[in-house]
Amino acid sequence: MYRHIRLSLATAAATALTSGLLAGAAAPADAVTAGKGLHGDFNGDGYRDVAIGVPDGMDGTTDAGWVGVVYGTSAGIDPSKRKILTQSGSVNPATPRGTDRFGASLSVADFDGDGYSDLAVGAPGKDLSPNANQGTVTLYWGGPTGLGGSAVLVKDPVAKDGNSFGGALTAGDFDGDGDTDLASYNSLSSTVSILNGPFTRSGLWTSASTVPLPETSTYANGFLSSGNISGDAADDLVVQYRTMRGGTSRAWYFRGSAAGKGLVQEAVLPASHTSAVGDIDKNGYADIAVADAYETTGLGGAVTVLYGSSTGLGRSRAATSLTQNSPGVPGASESGDQFGASLSVADVTGDGYADLAVGLPGEDFGSLTDAGSILLLRGSATGIATSGNQSFTQNTSGIPGTAESKDKFGSLVLLTDTNRNGRADLTASAIGEAVSGSTVRTGSVWRLLGAATGLTSTGSKSFGSHELGRGPEDRSFGQALGG
Repeated sequence: MYRHIRLSLATAAATALTSGLLAGAAAPADAVTAGKGLHGDFNGDGYRDVAIGVPDGMDGTTDAGWVGVVYGTSAGIDPSKRKILTQSGSVNPATPRGTDRFGASLSVADFDGDGYSDLAVGAPGKDLSPNANQGTVTLYWGGPTGLGGSAVLVKDPVAKDGNSFGGALTAGDFDGDGDTDLASYNSLSSTVSILNGPFTRSGLWTSASTVPLPETSTYANGFLSSGNISGDAADDLVVQYRTMRGGTSRAWYFRGSAAGKGLVQEAVLPASHTSAVGDIDKNGYADIAVADAYETTGLGGAVTVLYGSSTGLGRSRAATSLTQNSPGVPGASESGDQFGASLSVADVTGDGYADLAVGLPGEDFGSLTDAGSILLLRGSATGIATSGNQSFTQNTSGIPGTAESKDKFGSLVLLTDTNRNGRADLTASAIGEAVSGSTVRTGSVWRLLGAATGLTSTGSKSFGSHELGRGPEDRSFGQALGG
């Protein structure tokens, strides 16, 4: 089971641009200028950047984990312009230990309100005496030189043995007060901690609350996403988990509300374990895409899109249910494809409709098993389009590499505009990719640029931990993405 992060969201609400919550949306080209205030821009140069989690990577010991930050340029993210974040040294207040899994989850937002995007990094396996696996969240502050100048541990409001604080993270203004809040899924208690901002440079939040889930399940992998689905002043929260024992999936929609009222459960969503939020039909209200890539009907995964409106979620348009057998969706459904193992939503073409990227890391090709693929499903006035959709593999012309068994291309997908042209680009990982000439599956990341016709393989690029100056012993490169 992969650990995920908050994926990109796109919404037409103008307030999202100023509150720093527009994770993957592509603004019109003339609206994106250099300087502070652009979501996902850690150094204020006007280009969105991407953080790459490597929770099984080496930091003095195996599985301590690290994070690579790759900065955006006019050509997209460039691995030569990078910063490595670890728990070693004087910047991070923690000490690396095996099984910490630092970088298992990431969330990007302006947590202190200074105009620069910051990065929250979860280490859910971290021990903090006297608690084993209590978990930690480290905040790295953005600034003119980017991330890495200073960091602080966020105070854990629960602080329980086995709680895995930071196992799943997302940011949003859940109380509508204009400050960015942080949500963390707590696996032991089946709750979500809401830490209300702004955050201080000492890691303190303004207030904290606990959201109990309708059903409890220990030993579960959680997933969080957020966005403004209801169109009011507050962001909303999608909470999902999948149990390690038995594989049960659950999902809920919690509506944000005015300061002091907290999050209110409004809907039970289709059983699912990943999600992404964005305005696919361009009606001014964000929609929710949820996926269960491990459903057992033999279809190899299913994605459901629920549409937002002025009357509430799913009340103006029927939900769209998608498999690879659906009209206009490339490919054919097969057991084990893992259709929807990762999702991201943003406007790739610049037409104002948010598009949906779907990862299928279990896709087979002939004798190749789990080679993986990625689909881009176009947004339209009627929802997900039935034409113009795209499919990519490592065998697609122009994409570096060659499809091989167990690559798991499409393990994670992230749509965000990294070259400042008003169109979202794709960052995607294959956590099973082996470095050329090696049998060690360290993982790699690909960059595909957005264009008026969709994603293009022209100018695409791939890189792994080696290109970021790390050793061949690192594994799970790209198991988390944030931008």
